[in-house]
Amino acid sequence: MRVRAAHRDSETGVEPGRMELHRITRTRKNGEWTNEKAKNDYEKMMKMMQDNQAINDDDEEDVTTMTEDQIVQDVLLCIYIFYSISKYLLKLIYNLIH
Repeated sequence: MRVRAAHRDSETGVEPGRMELHRITRTRKNGEWTNEKAKNDYEKMMKMMQDNQAINDDDEEDVTTMTEDQIVQDVLLCIYIFYSISKYLLKLIYNLIH
């Protein structure tokens, strides 16, 4: 990906993760979010990441935490599924009325 390569850390060569890539591609040059949904998605991801870190810090062996990729996928997939269901229900209601 060109965006990832362009934002690679100059010292370590490490490319940004999916959460950071989400932020980079959905903010303007002045730092403003392109829309409220993108900002809310990022905030949900950050909250989930912080919750995972708190679980890891507690050193509980039986608890499975999520990776960054899993968090991004869950937040964005959940929104896609909700959108798809909403779209389907609206069509169904429209057809029932007409």
